[in-house]
Amino acid sequence: METKLIKLEGTFKLDDNLLVNKETTLKLGIRHKPKKGQAKRFIGYIDPSKPEDDQYTYISSLYSRQGTQQYSLEYDKQPYTLAMTGVNSVVIRKSVKEPVLVYKEPALAGKVE
Repeated sequence: METKLIKLEGTFKLDDNLLVNKETTLKLGIRHKPKKGQAKRFIGYIDPSKPEDDQYTYISSLYSRQGTQQYSLEYDKQPYTLAMTGVNSVVIRKSVKEPVLVYKEPALAGKVE
């Protein structure tokens, strides 16, 4: 079974728990009892060409960015940012994945063996 790629980038109108634009409908959800370390919010795709019971496809968890009204998500190994831009208006755009900080032991100058 092939899955088609969804175009997430763009401006969406927020309608209750749906994000709607000309070509895509996304649905926001809330986990009422998230497990430890699991995001409370998530996002999925509504495919109108499928039967009603099979229309929803999970995309990603939404992780909030501390101190902002933005959320991070990942789709097809590409990071995205979801941000509220006004009343009932949401923008999703690609973002740059921040590199993970790795501790490296400093080289000792003049090390004698």
